[in-house]
Amino acid sequence: MTITPRIDTVLSTSRMASTAAPSAPSLSPRPIQRDAAIAAASVTRTSSRARLRSGTEVFVLIS
Repeated sequence: MTITPRIDTVLSTSRMASTAAPSAPSLSPRPIQRDAAIAAASVTRTSSRARLRSGTEVFVLIS
């Protein structure tokens, strides 16, 4: 089973912010938001373990 994280919402939020009318504070770059979007987009693989109610462990590889 492959689970893909929803990255498009993070990227679309950044896109909307960049198309807004410029004001004095928004003229400067916002590296924190940009870095967060890049970090979210660069996630390639994450593993996760979950314990079911029956006590069986499930190992999920997210890629």
